[in-house]
Amino acid sequence: MSQRCSKKTFLTTLCTASAVLAAKIGIVHFLTVRSRMMSKDPAIPHDGSNALTPILKKVVCFGSDLGGKKFVFLGERLAKNCAENEPFFLVLAGLCGMTGAVPHDTGCTLVTVFTAARVAHSGVFLLGDKVNTAFRSTPYVVGLACNFIMAGFGLFDLKALGTHHPWLVINRQSNGSKPRQDRNLDKLVYPPTTSKNSSRPCLNFKAWYSKIFHQLLVTNMRMLVVTMLYS
Repeated sequence: MSQRCSKKTFLTTLCTASAVLAAKIGIVHFLTVRSRMMSKDPAIPHDGSNALTPILKKVVCFGSDLGGKKFVFLGERLAKNCAENEPFFLVLAGLCGMTGAVPHDTGCTLVTVFTAARVAHSGVFLLGDKVNTAFRSTPYVVGLACNFIMAGFGLFDLKALGTHHPWLVINRQSNGSKPRQDRNLDKLVYPPTTSKNSSRPCLNFKAWYSKIFHQLLVTNMRMLVVTMLYS
């Protein structure tokens, strides 16, 4: 059964999602700084002596301060939450899509749902006590589920590749011979060939991505556990 979503479509979806989330966190930072300036409570004491402060206040400090110090607190907490969740998923999704660890149809769905959930979570988060926290927890759990599912695809792909994650493959034969395991070098080495280019190394990009998977997923799982405990 052919996939309806091509690799290019998946990467376009991932690119759009990254742009949306980057714009979102940029807006959060802007509103947080704006509210901090209007509340006259600089994060760093000497920020008040900034020569550009009077100009910036005239340009951006108009209308409501959105809650002042209370909004500043919410904005800083939200920025921390975004930093603990969104970059890991985006990197993981990109690696899964590039290596084929996740079907592109499934990958597009996970990326889209994750992005929508994170945008909804951010919007509700900034509303503070104006809404029930259940409306904040629901999109957070949805995004977390997408993260775990994508991580599962990455772990499954690692399992299929075996316990060794080589960075380099040397002397790959055109007849498709299976690689042997070189325990001393801890990498896969293809049998030598009589080709003129037999001494030239060839990068094994799938194995290279797998090495990144191994390091990224360990960090990702640790961050997910910490996030669940402190969010």
